[in-house]
Formats: sequence, C-alpha cells, structure tokens
Amino acid sequence: MKSNLLLVFILILIGGLIIGISVVMTHLSPRAILPTSVSQSGVSPEKPSLPITSKSAEELVLILRRTYEKGLTWLIGQQLADGSWPDLEGKPDVAFTALALISIGGGTPDDRTRYQDRVAKGVEYLLAHRQADGSFLDPGKLPALVNYKTPLALLALVTLDEGQYQDPILKARNYLAGVQDQDPEEKGLFGGWSETGKDPTPKPGLTVTNFAIDALRQAGLPQDSETWQRATVFLQRCQDCSEYNDFRVTANSGGFVHSPLESKAGEETLPDGTKILKPYGSMTHAGLMSFLYVFVDKNDPRVQATYRWLRGHYTLEENPGLRTDAEPRLGKQGLFYYYYTFAKALDAYGEKVMVTLPDSLEHPWAEELVRKLSALQQPDGKWINEEPRWWEDHALVVTPYCLIALNICRKWVEH
Repeated sequence: MKSNLLLVFILILIGGLIIGISVVMTHLSPRAILPTSVSQSGVSPEKPSLPITSKSAEELVLILRRTYEKGLTWLIGQQLADGSWPDLEGKPDVAFTALALISIGGGTPDDRTRYQDRVAKGVEYLLAHRQADGSFLDPGKLPALVNYKTPLALLALVTLDEGQYQDPILKARNYLAGVQDQDPEEKGLFGGWSETGKDPTPKPGLTVTNFAIDALRQAGLPQDSETWQRATVFLQRCQDCSEYNDFRVTANSGGFVHSPLESKAGEETLPDGTKILKPYGSMTHAGLMSFLYVFVDKNDPRVQATYRWLRGHYTLEENPGLRTDAEPRLGKQGLFYYYYTFAKALDAYGEKVMVTLPDSLEHPWAEELVRKLSALQQPDGKWINEEPRWWEDHALVVTPYCLIALNICRKWVEH
C-alpha cells in the first residue's frame, strides 16, 4: 500500500515538473524574445522607433571605445620627434598638430593621462609657433593659412586648458575677432573669415568661418560682441532662404553653401530657368552649428529651416547634395568632414533622435554614426577617403575628424 502511494506521489511530481518546464519554454521561445540589437542603420525595419535595449546599448559603448582607442593609438604613432603632427608632405604643421590634440583632449581623462607627455610636447610645438599678434602659423609655409590654423590651435588650447593657457587663448581670441571681414560694402564677404586674411585676395568661406565661430565661442567671446552679429549676416547669405538672404536668389530649401559667392556643389536650375547655388550636407550642418554658436535661438525660423533641410537629407552614406546623376561618386567627397559637422551640429541642437522627412523615421543619430565610423575604420586604426578632394585621401586629415566625432557621440551613447 505504502509503495503504491509513493509511486502515485512520484508520478504527480514528474507531471508537475513537465508542466512547469513547458510553461517556461513557452515564455522563452524565439517568438516571445524582444530584439536585443538594432540594425546597421540604427533603426529596426519593422519598428523604427524601437528603443535600444540594454544589451545593444552596452555593445554600442564597447564598439565606440574600441574604435576610438584603435584610432587614437594610430594617431599617437604619427607624432614627430618635435611634438608636432605632419602635413601632407611630412613636415611639422600647426593645423595637423591642433587637430590631433583636440582628438586626444576630447577623450576620457584616462586617455589624457596616458598620453600626457605626448600632449605636453604637442602643446609646446603650438606655443612655439604663436605670433606676436596672437595668431598661429608655420613660418615659411605658403599659403600661410593663418586664419585656418589659428582657430584650430585655439580650440586645442581651450580643450586642454586647466588655467595655464589663458594668455595665449585670450590673444588668439582677440586676433580672430579682429580679422573678421568687417566692411559692410563687401556683401559677399562681410562677417566671414578667409583662410589667408587680406593677402592676396580675401575669400571667406563657411569652413574656416565655422572653425572661427567654434573657437571664439569655446574661448568665451562675450555674447554681446558685434562679431556674432556680423557672423550672423554672413551665415544668412550662405543660406538658401529668401526671407533673410539679401544677397542672392534662393529656392528657400534652408540648406547652406560654401559662401555667398560659391557652392562647392555647383549650381542647379529651377523650373523657371533661374540658377541658384546648390546646398549640400557638410555646409548645412556647419550652418546649423554656427547659427546656434552665434546665439541664434534653436526655435528661430533660420535654425528651423536649416534643421528641416537636414531632416529631408539624412544619410550617412554620402555628403548629400554633391552627387550628380552622371557622377554619383561625387557624393563621397568631403564625407569625413561631413561626419565631423554632422556630430558637431546635432550635438549643439541637442536632440538624441532626428525624425526624418518625409518618412517620419526616428534616427538615433549618435548610435548610427558610431556604427558607421566603426565599419569604415581601416585595420590599423586610421580612416581614409578614396575621394581626394579637400585632402580627404590623407589619413591625418580625416582620422582626427572621426575621433572628434566619436568623442561627441560618447555622451549620447554612454548615458
């Protein structure tokens, strides 16, 4: 009798275990498991707004750190014995040194500590090339590109400053403010910065103007400075927006070109036959960042028109606006500078997700940019563009762009 009862009890116990295991397996079946990662574009095809999961967030942080560390290791290895980083000809150069120092200085405290001796030597090189007027240049090099090198040197010093570089920072700031084009009669130049100043012919463009605006803002130029007001006029004349652009015909797209006088993307013809300068991506991101840095409000119509153009041209595959039907490869020109301005501008705008037009898809831009930069990195850690325009076939130009962009993305993916 006792043995029968024991047998019944064992059978009941086994049955309960089978039922329990069945329930657990049902809940763990593949159909019930939520996705734990996002696609290469950062967006789930079925549900574009699906939030990033804990597991994929941790994976993304690891990807960023690994990609940055690998790139930084390569960059450190290019430093010359005098503390500088070389130009395209292998010669010491202020601009390349400044870009490398910004890349290191924008990293983690551990990075700066690990390479503090390298950084100190780089800064020593910069300070040795400071001129009496506060500018930075490499004597004997032509063109001098003083207004290109000075804002980069200023950005490097501000990034690394812990109170010891205040004098060179202030003097460089005063120099930059003083070399802005201030002649209101020169409508195509007014408010901008030229790479070479007044010699031989001033040609202000948004690239160097954007660097100058960035450096002056980071160096603490007061908000009430007339420099910002003049710069705003230059920006308006670079924008495709008839309400504010009093210099040229526009199509009201909100995009930006290189200068009031020129677009590196060329011209396009409107249906009525009117020719306008064609906006493109890197300049439009530079325009968005610049508007925000000169204290134009985020909700201002000029800023919103710029952001709307970017929402309608969102991509990480090319520099939008440069390709043509005949030459689609042109879209790769300036691609890494585009990534740099992409990160700077969207960070300044302050939204983690961009909702694109007209599809209303949600793009966590920093997450997508990290994955793209990781995918494009060379095995030895550098980046390089097969399209040589704007020196992008030179790794010491584009690798700092990528490292700076990764440092900007860091706060958006690690928190």
